[in-house]
Amino acid sequence: MFGLGGAILTVSIGLLGTGWPTFITAHAWIVWAGVALGIVLLIAGFVISTNQQSPQMAPSSNTAGRDNWGNQINAPGSTFNLSVPDASLPEAEKPATISPPEPTEQMLARELPTLSLDFGNGRVSYHGGRFEFDENGSRCITIRVLNRPAREPGSTSVRARSVIAHLTLSYSLTSTAIACAYWVGRHENRINLEPGKPEDLLVALIDHPLMLKLYDNPLPYPLETLAWDSPLSIAAHQDAEPKLFSWVDDMNVEGEVFLISKMVNQSTTLAYKKFKILKSGTESGLPSFRVWWVE
Repeated sequence: MFGLGGAILTVSIGLLGTGWPTFITAHAWIVWAGVALGIVLLIAGFVISTNQQSPQMAPSSNTAGRDNWGNQINAPGSTFNLSVPDASLPEAEKPATISPPEPTEQMLARELPTLSLDFGNGRVSYHGGRFEFDENGSRCITIRVLNRPAREPGSTSVRARSVIAHLTLSYSLTSTAIACAYWVGRHENRINLEPGKPEDLLVALIDHPLMLKLYDNPLPYPLETLAWDSPLSIAAHQDAEPKLFSWVDDMNVEGEVFLISKMVNQSTTLAYKKFKILKSGTESGLPSFRVWWVE
């Protein structure tokens, strides 16, 4: 480009100094055009040679998130961690993982209430959706449940929450189950057992010479919390329908009682015991019986 421009410029300037005045006079524009073309070619050659000598940046194969010059473009507020963890670090230099301790039997025992169970009797009657002790009512078998308060120094008594009682009576091939038994004096089938405050659980009525009467309580909540026209409220104001269990003289009825804390997402058995009921005869038209725990 330099050579061509220089040659044209040299020829054009040479023509200006020749002795051909007639030709130059008649065609002066050709000479000036040659001068201009030569200058243009010289300038173009200079620009091209300068660009070829400048260093060029090699394009990156990784163009994601980069600008035209290969620089990383970060969004405002973005943080990038380019360090790679070294899996070959010695065990002593790796961060330790701390796991919670496994619960011991002593820890679990401190978290659960301690219940004691004893048999009771008396008489009860049913009205208003619950059984209550009544001297003129029917004879019955009850279990008194006590949440024993803590006695050790520094220990705390624990309330037993939302406790239901499940009962079964069986003899030979006959079995009767009560999903939620009645608590005497309560409408609801699940109650809180406060430390030191006993509650009585109804096992069966004994007002028939050949039958034990067991009752399932369908009401999970206090009656006063329900609408008066709800199905549960209406059922609570009707007579309770018993489940009948036949028994005869010298018949050992085997029983089981489960006390279960039934929370929303968890059920915990707080106590489980076996017992027996023996019918030993009839007295004044009603059965005589004996009841005891089985270890």
